[in-house]
Amino acid sequence: MFACTTIAVNAQEKFTVGNLTYTVTSPTTVEVTKLDSKVKDAVEIPEKVTNTDAKQYTVTSIGEEACKWSDAVSITLPETVDSIKNSAFSGCKITSITFPKNLRYIGSYAFSSTKLTSIDVPATVEEINDHAFFGSSSNPSLASVKLHEGLKKIGDGAFYSSALTEIEIPASVTTLGKSVFLRNRLLKKVVFHDGLLSIGQGAFNDCRALTEFTLPNTLKKIEEEAFLNAKAIKSLNIPKSLETIGSCAFASTNLTTITLDADNKNFVLKDGVLYTKDYKVLQLAPLKGLKNYQVESACLGIAGGTFWGSELESITLSDNIVAIGYGAFLGSQLKSINWPKYLSYIEEQAFANTQFTELTLPSSVYYIADGCFASCKKLTKVTMPSGVMQVYAHAFHNCELLTQFVAKGSTAPEFMSYYESYDAPFYGIASPATLIVPKGAIKSYTDAGWGDFFNIDESETASLTVKSVTPEKESNLDKNAQFSFSITFNENLQLVNKNPEVQIRQDYIYSAVYITPTGTPRWTARLDGNNTLTIFGNDSDGFLDSFTAKEGKTYYVTIPAGVVKDNTGAVNDQMTITYYGPKTSTGIETLKGETSSNSKVVARYNLNGQAVNATQKGVQIVKYADGTIRKIVVK
Repeated sequence: MFACTTIAVNAQEKFTVGNLTYTVTSPTTVEVTKLDSKVKDAVEIPEKVTNTDAKQYTVTSIGEEACKWSDAVSITLPETVDSIKNSAFSGCKITSITFPKNLRYIGSYAFSSTKLTSIDVPATVEEINDHAFFGSSSNPSLASVKLHEGLKKIGDGAFYSSALTEIEIPASVTTLGKSVFLRNRLLKKVVFHDGLLSIGQGAFNDCRALTEFTLPNTLKKIEEEAFLNAKAIKSLNIPKSLETIGSCAFASTNLTTITLDADNKNFVLKDGVLYTKDYKVLQLAPLKGLKNYQVESACLGIAGGTFWGSELESITLSDNIVAIGYGAFLGSQLKSINWPKYLSYIEEQAFANTQFTELTLPSSVYYIADGCFASCKKLTKVTMPSGVMQVYAHAFHNCELLTQFVAKGSTAPEFMSYYESYDAPFYGIASPATLIVPKGAIKSYTDAGWGDFFNIDESETASLTVKSVTPEKESNLDKNAQFSFSITFNENLQLVNKNPEVQIRQDYIYSAVYITPTGTPRWTARLDGNNTLTIFGNDSDGFLDSFTAKEGKTYYVTIPAGVVKDNTGAVNDQMTITYYGPKTSTGIETLKGETSSNSKVVARYNLNGQAVNATQKGVQIVKYADGTIRKIVVK
């Protein structure tokens, strides 16, 4: 006969019978709270249990961590259990489990890190919670899973690193969570049914054997990295209801053929390449067999991961392209590209591990993103235009043949903060490597830390130096603002480019919102006196054009490099001038701690519109929860 003890804790009665401790959950029910950690034999949990007062209860649930890390060789559940709570059997040594027919709830991590080999989830279970059957990446064991109609949602990481070779998703399931089948490297076949609406982020990431699946007609959303690194995928159908495909959803696969349902109104397929409606975003492309490609003229952006791991060697981008997404060409064979004049935004690792040997960076992009050109093993020379202001961690990381870097600007771009020397923008480049800067610019680059990676040499030519700007920089524009800007230099000038491509961007320096004159040519440059360059925008009649400057808006006017020169051959650097709309505050406050507003800070940006933290020194744009926006200097 089992010994029975009873205690009261926080008004909830607990009692122990044999190796099991129970907590009373109602006048007639109890929950298993704890299995004695010393138990190594088989355990059978009873349907009914009696406490010291001879009161009988029905066992209806297995509590949180009740059997966690148990060494019991097997555990049998009674048919009365309808709930298995978080981590109830996490880390157990059990290899099999039979679920009660009326089970309704399986909690997070309920059977994570167990040795289960097969499960049959009853139809009464509507949701399998996050990481419920989270497996071992080094030794996955769960090889058979049977799911039934009635199940509605499978949570994040529910079957991470299983040994499954196939799985059928019931029609009642509407949502597959984030990383739900991540790293199921033996999974070859997935059967989907109509009813499924969304596939979560990384749901089938690293399912390297997956080849057999057809996306259902009801599917509306595929989130980012959903099938990333699913190497065996060669063909893909785009169903009629699909509305969105996340970044890198099918990156680093062997995708060769894409088909599009004729009734899909959200995408268009041309020459085997998938675009969003109206060709605005290049979404997916064959990663095998396509070596040269010209992007459609209406396209505005390349989605993240589009050519990740592809055989593409050369691409021609349209002039309308403004953005290139994360990892867009990562690991591809790309060695030739043109830079569109309005390209504003290149995300992290966009060109990492590509095949460039020499590279001139685009003048329209103001920073080099984290890992943007990392591990380009053939890259020997880079030319950086004068408009680049910031270089982020890993930018040219492990470009081991990079020996020459030509910087056109007289002011060194800032290295953004990084944690360890390994994370530095130029870690692992060739040694020695040479940085060539304009005459007189060595101090600027040395002070900015470039000498840590390069031997710095000066070219024979300097950059022109600016004396003043009209309208004055960081001033307010009139509501009816004229397209007219004058820069006075300290040197006598010669006009080189009569029709420069001036750019005005609204809100952020890397914004894709451009404001342009209406005439042709759009811009005309002239010299006023010996040392003043004036650039004005033309209207359709050839007169000075204007635009409506808006309150609360910031405008970034970029004058390209090389519009004028002096008699030594020195040219103007690219320069970006910041202006504000009418009645927009331009004052700068110096903060010593958060004392200027009682409201909570909800966001911080630098002058380029990039998010920064509270300790980032320099000018910050701070947004408060009450709607207040202030410009501050953090010292």
